[in-house]
Amino acid sequence: MEGLGFVGDFDKAIGLAITIPRSMTAVPIDQAHYSIGARYRLGVGKASVLAFGASYEGRQFIANRTNLGGSELDTPDVDYQAIAPHGVLGTPVTPTMNLDVEVRALLLLKTGAISTSAQYGAGTAYGAELRGGLDVKLGGALALRILAEYSQVSISFKGGTLSPNQRGVTAATDRSIGLAATLALTY
Repeated sequence: MEGLGFVGDFDKAIGLAITIPRSMTAVPIDQAHYSIGARYRLGVGKASVLAFGASYEGRQFIANRTNLGGSELDTPDVDYQAIAPHGVLGTPVTPTMNLDVEVRALLLLKTGAISTSAQYGAGTAYGAELRGGLDVKLGGALALRILAEYSQVSISFKGGTLSPNQRGVTAATDRSIGLAATLALTY
């Protein structure tokens, strides 16, 4: 089970919205995450696997501002793009269960509208992700994967057209916490 391989993932939230205070207008949010990359796997001991690699990934939270009806949404959009070096450790827990833990550093290339001069201005951004998953063989060709994810991006703003000090914003932290269960057919 050693060698070079390719890895990717994609997720998208459906029905996500934010309610604007005082107007009670619900604004739909386009939230998505994707990554594509390569990693090298090494066997460790009898059954464990250590993998390391890098991926290109993006994560976006973009509000649909077309039907605000005079209301103002004072929250800038983010569209993160990053190179993400990562490491993964996989180990069997029982003969039918395997535990995977993955750590990613996010070397941000782009943050989206939040760092434009019309919003909070240019800044320094960095991030990290932690994922943990449990793969359970259900029998035959069926498997269940339960995955928990924590992602955080931190930005320190240098200023733009509107000074961060005028808006009271000098830094921002964006956290995402997720849990997913996937039924898989293996072959």
